[in-house]
Amino acid sequence: MIGVASMRRLFRIITRIELIGVIFWTVILFWGEFWVTSNAISNCGWTTWEHWKADARPTRIVVLADPQIVDDNTYPGRPRALERATEMYSDIYLHRVWTGIATWLQPDAIIFLGDLFDGGREWKDNFKWEAEYNRFRRIFPDRNVPLYYVVGNHDIGIGTGVLSETVDRFEKFFGEANGVFELGNHSLVLLDSLSLMNREDQSINNKSRKLLQNLATEKPELPRVLFTHIPLFRPGDANCGSKREGSKSLPLTKGYQYQTALDQDLTSEILTSICPVVIFSGDDHDACEYTHEYLNPITSTLVYTQEFTVKSVSMAMGVWWPGFELISLWNPGQLDYTFQTKLCVLPSQYTIWMIYGISALLTIVTLAVVYLIAISRRPWQAIPDDSLMIRFLKTPVTREFFNIGLSALLIYSILIYYCMI
Repeated sequence: MIGVASMRRLFRIITRIELIGVIFWTVILFWGEFWVTSNAISNCGWTTWEHWKADARPTRIVVLADPQIVDDNTYPGRPRALERATEMYSDIYLHRVWTGIATWLQPDAIIFLGDLFDGGREWKDNFKWEAEYNRFRRIFPDRNVPLYYVVGNHDIGIGTGVLSETVDRFEKFFGEANGVFELGNHSLVLLDSLSLMNREDQSINNKSRKLLQNLATEKPELPRVLFTHIPLFRPGDANCGSKREGSKSLPLTKGYQYQTALDQDLTSEILTSICPVVIFSGDDHDACEYTHEYLNPITSTLVYTQEFTVKSVSMAMGVWWPGFELISLWNPGQLDYTFQTKLCVLPSQYTIWMIYGISALLTIVTLAVVYLIAISRRPWQAIPDDSLMIRFLKTPVTREFFNIGLSALLIYSILIYYCMI
């Protein structure tokens, strides 16, 4: 057996390694669960990219697209345990981002661009809806900031799939699906284009159509900013710009309760009725920038209006790097360009998990090396039948492995708890 002196020396080594291991995992978990997200959001601070005059007092808005909180409809066929784990981690990620926005950006308003839920349109009973609504509020608790909500196709459906009861239910909890409000000396227009796509039932499209008619007959007193869920029509090969992760264009496709872009005639009607200076949309989950060209019916001039399709803020919506949009509005009355915008890109949760995996492997290798060094310097006089693995399980190194693992789990639990309050 190992001598007493050798055992004491090994215990001293193990104790030092245990302390180093706990410190190492404290740093790694703090980085992954707190710092990396906070750092990404703080780097998007308003003053780092705004270019107004020194005396400007802009109104600042955060736009979040497609949180689409994971539920039973998200990954059909996935094992239930994995599905629950996906729900938990995506909720943690969204809440972490929400906390970072409130802490580092402190916007004047926050606008959600629809698809708050994933299966909202599928829930027939209000009990399920209210349970998921309460979950949504736990993820995005009140931060004393005005909130505005655009409705998404995963919330109420699309076109002929929209039912009056699903729209009424959404409006009961989140406010009117259509509306105009003044902020930052601009008129912000929230448009339910999903109901507008129902051309057969006037009881469904009435509110959206009435909004367009009212705006079309009024000369804009303030610059109008349009917020809608589905992107407006553009050619299928139109380049979305360098901020897009996937294919360089937004594909024009249709399917069950979805359509990747509005119809061309409806797009033209929206543009000429609202005459927006800029448009923000969601739905696609990836970033896309496109410039629309149309004839202003009031001035009879050709107008070019940028549309920004905003990345999904969720880690579970098919983009490696989620994100959100920042809008800065400043309209003292004599500027031609009254808004500035920036895409704030968030860290990849999958990269964070890979760092955790590499760190775990490094921990195991380090402990194995310590064990091999220990037995090479003080050969054992062990029972001949003992295998190397049995010897390893009998050593203090094993205790060290479990101590570090339990410490890391405790640290992780504390950080998760901190992030969720």
